[in-house]
Amino acid sequence: MRTKIAQTRIHLNLDLDRPVYDVDDRDLALLDLDLDLDLDLDRDLDLVGAVARDRKALGHARAKEEEKRRSLEQMEANPVVMRWARRLALVGGTVFTIKVLQRAVAALHRRPEGPHELIEEMQAEVKAEAEAKGESPKKCLVIGTGITGIGALKACLEEGLDVSCFEREKEVAGFWRYSEEEGVPSVYKSVYIDTPRDINSYGDRPYQPGSAAFTHNSQLVEYLEDNVRDFGLERYITFGREVVWVARSEEDPAKWAVQSRDLASGETFEDLFDGVLVCTGRHGASGYVPRFPGIVETPIKTLHSSMYKYPSKHGITENSKVVIVGVGNSGLDIVTEVSQVAKETHLVSRSGLWLTVVKPGEIELSDAGMGRLAMDAFFRFPWWWQSDIREGIVAKDQEILNKHGLKPKHRLQQQHELVTGMFGPTIHQQLEDGKIIVHKSLERFAEDDENGPYVVLGGPNGEEKIAADVVIFATGYRFSVGFVDPKTTADLRFGRSGTDVPLYKGFLAIPKEADDRITPVAFINHVQTMTFMGGEMQARYYSRVLRGKIKLPSPQVQYQDMLDTRTALSAQYMDREQLRTQHGLGVMYYDDLANDIGCLPTFWKLLTERPTALWHWYFGGTSLGFNPFQYRLVGPGSFNVAEDNIWRMYRETVSGTYVAGPRKGEKKPGEQWFRTMCFQLTMGCIMQGALLYGGLFKGYATSFRLADRKEQNLAYIKAQGEENMHSLKFGEDSCAMRASTAGTEKIAASSERYKSFRNETSAAA
Repeated sequence: MRTKIAQTRIHLNLDLDRPVYDVDDRDLALLDLDLDLDLDLDRDLDLVGAVARDRKALGHARAKEEEKRRSLEQMEANPVVMRWARRLALVGGTVFTIKVLQRAVAALHRRPEGPHELIEEMQAEVKAEAEAKGESPKKCLVIGTGITGIGALKACLEEGLDVSCFEREKEVAGFWRYSEEEGVPSVYKSVYIDTPRDINSYGDRPYQPGSAAFTHNSQLVEYLEDNVRDFGLERYITFGREVVWVARSEEDPAKWAVQSRDLASGETFEDLFDGVLVCTGRHGASGYVPRFPGIVETPIKTLHSSMYKYPSKHGITENSKVVIVGVGNSGLDIVTEVSQVAKETHLVSRSGLWLTVVKPGEIELSDAGMGRLAMDAFFRFPWWWQSDIREGIVAKDQEILNKHGLKPKHRLQQQHELVTGMFGPTIHQQLEDGKIIVHKSLERFAEDDENGPYVVLGGPNGEEKIAADVVIFATGYRFSVGFVDPKTTADLRFGRSGTDVPLYKGFLAIPKEADDRITPVAFINHVQTMTFMGGEMQARYYSRVLRGKIKLPSPQVQYQDMLDTRTALSAQYMDREQLRTQHGLGVMYYDDLANDIGCLPTFWKLLTERPTALWHWYFGGTSLGFNPFQYRLVGPGSFNVAEDNIWRMYRETVSGTYVAGPRKGEKKPGEQWFRTMCFQLTMGCIMQGALLYGGLFKGYATSFRLADRKEQNLAYIKAQGEENMHSLKFGEDSCAMRASTAGTEKIAASSERYKSFRNETSAAA
């Protein structure tokens, strides 16, 4: 209860010279001003106290204003300080504005925090959509659990598909898991991936910070196993299950019938799927070994590079004479390794080669500095422009190769890129030391009483007999997927010369006729790509096709696109054997797929959906623009941590793990960001300017689609003379939609195998 005192007269004595804000409740008795008040003492005393406090605060504010005024006067007296203060204010205001805009844009374009949240959201969304339609989510099968198989599993889960996976082995990793057992194909024991680790990772999961910059095969297997555990993929994989046959179902033409066999029990199964992703990879087929005269009759040990383990495993000692045929990725590594042990090492190379020497640490600045802004332009140059630039860079080292019989018949961009010196001596050193002897051809295997078993090698000085102990064929692989019914597609070219495969976008089988009821089989990563990124992008594309988010054109349009792409490649690469292996080597290929998926991070998309990622994309996109995280910034499959992944990748490259040793995760002292930024800006401006010149004044195609370059590639190569038209001489430019005679025989054999399998299944039932 408040006490009410009415008509109370108080005599107040007010000293006007005294500051008002010094008056408090106790001073009321001293005031000398007469007031007649109807006074609620509690209320009015509180009011007087509040006024006093306000006046006191006002006095403090005035004191601060005075202090600020004196500071401004001092700053005006010093213009340098004033200028810097204004700049800091401008920067602060800009940062604040950017943060506000970032929050506003993020509110408009909400995306999951990371890949796990993305999968959970998409699974729930697709399930709800299917229930609303009274349907079930699309079922798909992934065959294989190598690099592409694990990536495909995650891509299917991201689109909410009901996915299963069959793996014939007992563990994941496929060809990349080293096997000590002789006769079992795998990578060789010493193999490292010769491109930086960050572009050999999935776009949804980077390597752990501090990991080695260049990945050994055992570390790669660990990374794949980590992905399986992290995303809980074990429950989708059936190990020890071999796929025997994939064909269109006779009972339900909208589905694929997949016959498989349990390798432990021998039990057979038949399942129906809406889509099939063949992820057995480029190395899933048997290695190609040319049939030289006498190869079977002579006792000389021969093996394909896919069976090579390490020198002593194959009886190679300091007294051995070894012949290596072919000088691709594997051939180059093997000849360098064997030459450090064997008494004589002979290398057979028909066409010579261009070679880039990259020693440990030297890749750091060029790799970090040639960001997306520069490489986006570089890969849109005509291939002969690219050759001019890169041939100038390697000219000095190339002189050594030319001197020792490896002078190439072709331009640098007409072959698959090769690198030496990353993890051991360069082939240049071995050639100069006489440890490697180059020949142009292997003519035949032979044996006589005088010389015993030997091989005949051809060269500029005629034939030479070499009493070889071991011959290793690094001659590539033949495309073969014997468990897929060839009749379901227009042309898989079984038994045909060459390794190129007529697939739409490089991975989709082209149907014989239009049929919207069924989605074609996908052959993931059967073209040469950056394996992780290429396989992941293809699987994401296929998953969107299965969900109906991407509409495929008619078979005729698909086939014409394949023809145009293949002709453009034929007019560039030196022979038919190179075509399959080159389709996806440029960043243009991934941009083409990303554009259809809807995840291509264009300038406008980033500006309107993710403005803070603009810098990271253009200048944080290290590794020559091959950044798997860039396709996770916008559109389907995007999530928030992708931007952080790009920035971390950039910091580790520039701040560095790379110079101290590529096999270790050690840091190098000091930061390199300033010179790297300068290098990036300079190269980006130069490259973009050159691209503008080529497009406006030379009329060159600057599209990221390979098919758009067909006419200019044909015009250039035909102008070089007959001797340069290597692949065009094969007479297959028309690429008729028909199987070869050998292909027809293969189809017949496959059909017989299928009938046999069905009979076995029926009998077991």
